[in-house]
Amino acid sequence: MKRWTSQQQAAIENRRGTLLVSAAAGSGKTAVLVERALRLIAEDGVDADRLLIVTFTNAAAAELRARLAAGLDERIAAAPPAQRTVLRRQRMLLQRASICTADAFCLELVRQNFFRLDLPPDIGVGDESQLAGLRAAALEATLEEYAKNEDFARFSGMYGRSRDDRTAGDTLLELYRFLAAQPSRASLRRKMAAAWADEGPAEHTLWGKPLLAAARSHAGRAVRLAQRLAAQPCPPGRWTGESWADYTAALLQRTQDAAAALETGWDGARAALAAFEVPRAKAKLPDGSAADRLRAALKAEMAQAAECLPCTAAEDLADRRTAAPVIAAVMEAEEAFETRFFAAKKDRRQLEFSDVEQLALSLLWDEEKEERTAFSRETAARFHTVMVDEYQDTNALQGRLYDCLADETGGNLFLVGDIKQSIYRFRHAEPALFQRLRAQFAPFDGKTFPAALALNANFRSLPGVLDGVNYFFSALMSPDLGEVEYNADEWLNCGLAQAGADLPPSPPVYLDLVQREPQAEDDAAQVAWRVQQLVESGTPVRDGDTLRPAGYGDICLLLRTRSHFEDYVRAFAARGIPCYADVGADLLSAPEVQPLASLLRALDNPGDDVQLAAVLTGPLAGFEMDLLVQLRVVQRTGSLYGALLAWQRAREGKSPLADAVPPDTAARLDDFLALFARLRAQAAGMEAGRLCELVLEHTGWAAAIGGGPQGPVRRARLEEFCAWAASAGKHGLPALVRAMADTKEGGGLPQQTAERTPGCVSIMTIHRSKGLEFPIVLLADTARRFNAQDIRTAPFQFHPRWGAAMQLPGPGGRYDTTAMAWLRQAKYQELLGEEMRVLYVALTRAKDLLCITALVPEQEKLPAFLSNLAAGLEDGPDPAFLGTQSSLAGWLLAAALLHPEMQLLRELAGAPGLPLLDSCGSHFRLTVRGAGQDLPQEGAEQAAEAAAPDEELWRELERGFAWQDPFAALSQVPAKVSVSSLSHKGESFGWQPGRPGFARRKTGLTGAQRGTAAHRFLQLARLELFREDAPAAFAAEKKRMVETGLLDAQSAAALDEKRILAFFASGLYRRMLAAMQPPARLWREFDFITSLPAAEVMADGKDYGDAEVLVQGVADAVLVFADHAELVDYKTDRVPDAGALVSRYAAQLDHYRRALEKRLEVPVSRCTIYSLHLGREIPLPAAKTAKNTP
Repeated sequence: MKRWTSQQQAAIENRRGTLLVSAAAGSGKTAVLVERALRLIAEDGVDADRLLIVTFTNAAAAELRARLAAGLDERIAAAPPAQRTVLRRQRMLLQRASICTADAFCLELVRQNFFRLDLPPDIGVGDESQLAGLRAAALEATLEEYAKNEDFARFSGMYGRSRDDRTAGDTLLELYRFLAAQPSRASLRRKMAAAWADEGPAEHTLWGKPLLAAARSHAGRAVRLAQRLAAQPCPPGRWTGESWADYTAALLQRTQDAAAALETGWDGARAALAAFEVPRAKAKLPDGSAADRLRAALKAEMAQAAECLPCTAAEDLADRRTAAPVIAAVMEAEEAFETRFFAAKKDRRQLEFSDVEQLALSLLWDEEKEERTAFSRETAARFHTVMVDEYQDTNALQGRLYDCLADETGGNLFLVGDIKQSIYRFRHAEPALFQRLRAQFAPFDGKTFPAALALNANFRSLPGVLDGVNYFFSALMSPDLGEVEYNADEWLNCGLAQAGADLPPSPPVYLDLVQREPQAEDDAAQVAWRVQQLVESGTPVRDGDTLRPAGYGDICLLLRTRSHFEDYVRAFAARGIPCYADVGADLLSAPEVQPLASLLRALDNPGDDVQLAAVLTGPLAGFEMDLLVQLRVVQRTGSLYGALLAWQRAREGKSPLADAVPPDTAARLDDFLALFARLRAQAAGMEAGRLCELVLEHTGWAAAIGGGPQGPVRRARLEEFCAWAASAGKHGLPALVRAMADTKEGGGLPQQTAERTPGCVSIMTIHRSKGLEFPIVLLADTARRFNAQDIRTAPFQFHPRWGAAMQLPGPGGRYDTTAMAWLRQAKYQELLGEEMRVLYVALTRAKDLLCITALVPEQEKLPAFLSNLAAGLEDGPDPAFLGTQSSLAGWLLAAALLHPEMQLLRELAGAPGLPLLDSCGSHFRLTVRGAGQDLPQEGAEQAAEAAAPDEELWRELERGFAWQDPFAALSQVPAKVSVSSLSHKGESFGWQPGRPGFARRKTGLTGAQRGTAAHRFLQLARLELFREDAPAAFAAEKKRMVETGLLDAQSAAALDEKRILAFFASGLYRRMLAAMQPPARLWREFDFITSLPAAEVMADGKDYGDAEVLVQGVADAVLVFADHAELVDYKTDRVPDAGALVSRYAAQLDHYRRALEKRLEVPVSRCTIYSLHLGREIPLPAAKTAKNTP
């Protein structure tokens, strides 16, 4: 039986009221939550389906359900026969239990109560690719509507250029996303607008109060600095004791007077701060001396105090009057956008997750009355207990939701989390909710509820790691930085030691300082050296109850962002270190996903030759490329799928044509066609997620990639795609194929998989590592500055407590209002708190060893850098000073300077007398290296003394390594290319100047986009309508295409009517009309695929044997007559004459001609370019195109 700590036991057994459990990293919170639930079920007799357990991710929900099932199975096996029936019933009820994410719970609640919400019964959550178009359309309509609103137009003009309303649109979208996570959107809109309508004194406004308080805080610190300066001994030089005392006394008095003036009101405080000056010194203070640093710090504090009051009270009032109607108009426009967007989503039966949460809350909470609904009480009665994991990452809306699900007394909540690991504020998480409850609840005593209980025994890490973590955060984390005091309730204790485990000696925390050099601007080389040194030196790590030498797979490199992953991958590759970087590339382009995606597209549209050919010659079907040629022997014209069916008919009819495919290939092709037909039949009435499962089941593709290199990671990516496909394809395969196309056009589908690869160093972001653990953790790139760009520059910002803030235009450009001045400060302070918690998450991932790398200035500048850092630590770690640091490295080095073992660092800083902190039992190992130097390699000296090599073996190895792959050239040959890329191979068009602003604003479309619009019109226009009244037909067709969604309004407006009508007056148009009369044929947008010799495609002089490459393309029009055919290509290029088009596209049309002649029974005797720009057709005889053939 598991041994629980007293704290864990209390969390499990005390089920008499609401409990907030503050569970530190590695404290076994999941095990505690599972055991508490099991005892509720098995001991208290609570039906399993009356538990509501909310988790942060679907994976966590699945894990909880599995652990609960396993726990019940164990109890069933051990129970007396009389109890087994009861427990088996509970095991069945567990399948119905609500163990899910907040989103999933809300979605189920909304679906069950669609009739209460006036929603269609089949409502669901749409994929982002599907919702993006609805969002853009709703936004465009809202901006057009509110362009007539004078106040909103002023807002748009403040931030946009000329008629560009993009900034206004982006602001509405940002406000919409912000409000979507708030529990009372309408109320919050009113409050944000009302704050600007307040005409009270500046010091009493929503933002004036905290700004004045911040100014007083800065001035107070300046007074304390002045007092410390007065206590300094008289500096050397021309100073005397009397002059020094007079100077410091005058400075102290001036500082105290300015601080006192801050109590007189807004304008008095502002005038005093503006007038403040440091008295002129009678002599120079020694550079870098304590007195010099104190005076500089004092001046900085007073300057910051002055920045808190950016304008006079009268100016502030004028700004509020100017901005109030604008803010009100923005709130009104956002509400209109929300309404319009929701109506479109409702009509399409596709909601966002934020909609689902808002709708669920509307069922449970009456916003107007600000009280729970009757339905809320009915819903809460369904659940005996509500358990919430990761409560620190709850947003305000979810917090209200959980309150509404509690029973009448509010006594059945079990909330688990760790404020120190709240790192999702960018997703609107509100760590203040956790802190507020902890402050309100009584400390746990087993009698008083609701209560707060701390779990601080860590069962993950060795004491050396925990001691280092405790040291860093007792020095750094505070209510100002991290939003929590790192005290006894937060301290990490070694649970393994408390449990009596036999632990190995703990290594120290490694702190590697890398000196920045021009040739090495990061610490990647040092990190690679450290990784190699750890593995080659046999660093011990735990493996169950034993120790073994560390391998590369035991190591994880954590970085703050993904942007520099490749630098570390290259550094590892240079040392031969295997690694896996979670780069988050496009999932649809992953090699394990592409074959499945091609098959899905081919199942949806077998007439897509490109996708079907990719399936046939890809790993799922595995046919040689010869098959494509063999099928064309059976049927020269039509689609590839038509050729397959023709072969199948020939085979069934025992026609000689079937012999075009060899017998061994024919048997496999029979099997493929049978499977393809079966999957197509099943796809007709099946969700895409289930279809993916069937494909993987029949093909064995998942098993195949799972058994190959990096199998677990590749399989996880495939499963991730299938999960996305299940969501995007809920309405069937066509919906999934459209979603894939939209997603590809929108930049791809980001990968979310973050699996560890056996034998490889894992490289991942700190956020992705949350919830994971690794024997050895390296934290690098710590000197990267915090990303506060948006906070510092955004002209319009929002905050749940401080409302909306904006800049206003002035003579010298936009300036910050008092609201903006405060929001920037408040949000930056929150950012610092988030970064401190991110650092905590990073350091607590390590089980056996923690290594930290920090980039510092080069050797000659390092002492000054450390000296400046030490200057702010003369009274210990002051949160105000730590708040001036702009990177994780600044914090880590500040703490290191105060560690008892870091005397070398203090000597480098020239501050050996800094006050030392309690080491918390931690030990550090410090190294300082140049980033560009040749880093040492373990074992190099021994290698130099090694014996001479065996000459015969050496020659044999040389012969072996000199072998060259005879097919190496083929590895560079693409499997498939487009005609256009082949035709333009080797061309360089050079730099092209961008279009000027006035040209862009005319239609909003680029030249390429206008050309695409013209192509699409000609592709879709009903040609017969243009025989008589072409202008009328043009207007009617343009209107039809816009109304049916074939062409968007902006593209339709950009059509050049004169040039398009010239086409309908041409001889080419008359020939196309003739081709529409049987037996002639007219094919428009005719897509094809053929093969060409690889030597011709590559055109680099290498020998590729008889290898061929698939070539795909789309012809604008093909006119097929009884004895000949004509190929037509529309061009919109702006060229001076026909010759330019001939030289540019002759080769392309020749490839088209050759491909078509393989499909047609008549020769392609004419190739025609129709130039919309020149207004004429340009004939290219077949001989002309042949001459241009590569």
